[in-house]
Amino acid sequence: MIGNVKFYNDWANALKDKYLENIVVHPLSPEEIHTHRLQTWDLIVKINELRAYKQRIAPQHDSAAENRLFLVTRQYYLMMPRLFRVNELPAEILGNIFHYMIWSSSHSVNSRLALTSVCRLWRNIAIGDATLWNAIWFRDPPHYERSLAWLQRSGNGQLDVRIGDTDNHKITAQEMSVLFDRLEEKIGQIRIFVSVAESWEANLEVLRGFNAYGKRGLPLAMEHLELHYPGASLVHTGNDLGPQGYQPLSLFGGAVAPHLKNILLNKVPVNWEMSHLSNLRNLDLRSIPPHRFPPLSVFRGMLKSSPNLFKLYLESAGPKWERNNSEANEPISLPNMKILILSDFSLGYAMYILGQIQAPGVRDLALMNLMGEDYTPLFAFLTDKFPDLRMLTMWSVETASSRLMVKWLSSMPKLTFLKVHNLQPHFLSFFLECPNPASAKTSRALKDRVVCPELSILEVESFNPDIVLQWVVSRQGRGVPLKKLYSSPSFFERLTPEQHQTLCRLTMLYRLEEGVSVPEEDTLLED
Repeated sequence: MIGNVKFYNDWANALKDKYLENIVVHPLSPEEIHTHRLQTWDLIVKINELRAYKQRIAPQHDSAAENRLFLVTRQYYLMMPRLFRVNELPAEILGNIFHYMIWSSSHSVNSRLALTSVCRLWRNIAIGDATLWNAIWFRDPPHYERSLAWLQRSGNGQLDVRIGDTDNHKITAQEMSVLFDRLEEKIGQIRIFVSVAESWEANLEVLRGFNAYGKRGLPLAMEHLELHYPGASLVHTGNDLGPQGYQPLSLFGGAVAPHLKNILLNKVPVNWEMSHLSNLRNLDLRSIPPHRFPPLSVFRGMLKSSPNLFKLYLESAGPKWERNNSEANEPISLPNMKILILSDFSLGYAMYILGQIQAPGVRDLALMNLMGEDYTPLFAFLTDKFPDLRMLTMWSVETASSRLMVKWLSSMPKLTFLKVHNLQPHFLSFFLECPNPASAKTSRALKDRVVCPELSILEVESFNPDIVLQWVVSRQGRGVPLKKLYSSPSFFERLTPEQHQTLCRLTMLYRLEEGVSVPEEDTLLED
């Protein structure tokens, strides 16, 4: 199945390239239009005949007919646009088509450039539609003439702005300062802002720009803010980020951003006491030096004032560890939180953070980079905390072979999707244990005989194929077969033909490319 998809994609691209090579762009004569129309009707007839043939022979499969249907269908898709009088459509309809084309493309920058190069009509419609230009990624060379031209075309609508380093150029503090001078009159229109800069001084210019704007008391439309400093992590050395004597700035000069729902700060600390963060939907803090963590009272204030918090992501960052603060023993209710991600914490600090929250509705839990200690007490603490969990990610986590692990996993009976990476081989064996030996002999309920009976999807990496195959076979034998197995190309390459054949017989295999998400990640979060 994996190979077939690639085959048809390659074939489709080859057909398109060959067709375009033979086209000489010119106004079609009446004779040419007539010829193209006859050819198009002929293709429609062939498509209908082949589809009818497929229905007649079903459930049998004719590969030759399938390939023929694919060929004539692609030929139809390539030929039909030459007959369609697109330029006679009303301007607003053509504008809607442009929107679908641009925002469904993975290369929206090139798509917009191509639109304005087709003809005068398309250029006028595209440039006159401000909403086609309101997503701006400053990736062109300094002085960013293309991006600034798009900024001008965007009019008075809301903006999605991304500023970042490229492979060929790392943005400097001076360039960032100049950009913010040009952005100054548009800051109030920015809905999404993402900055990725390896220069700390460039990140500082971003904070200064927003700080100065906020102090002017001007309105803010910001809904989503991401600041990334992908420089070397200084978290574990105790060193500070930024120049000596640097004092973190407040976000927006202490002004309230009433629409801000999503915030991600990656190695970019701020003045937490002077920053007003409330009514958040997503809170994401990463790799901040411990002495720049938000005070416990501020962190808890953010959570308390965000009852609709949906996602909490903490990686080497969180509240200051105030052991003697009585507030630390009072968990905050977060009834709407569905995603919780914790990464790179000691055992004690991980339990300290988890003690701050009460979120029984979490459906997606990720534990990552919890190494160097016996984290069994953490799993004992987590037992019965997330009864509605559907997805569990375990990435480089220290686990001991213990009945406590079985008890923890058994407390999440709705678990459907398991992602494992770089774990001890014995971790998968926990799902083969009997959760309740005392009642297993008399009970017919799967939950008493099998750990996580609804587990049907596995994403695996850095595991021995023999162990994975044996696990899939064992779960099948316990009456809980695996429906889908996701993994990287490298995992499938390590499978022997016999292993691959056996897995194909037991479950559906899906090759997962790096950075690609799977549909279940969204569907399992829904009610």
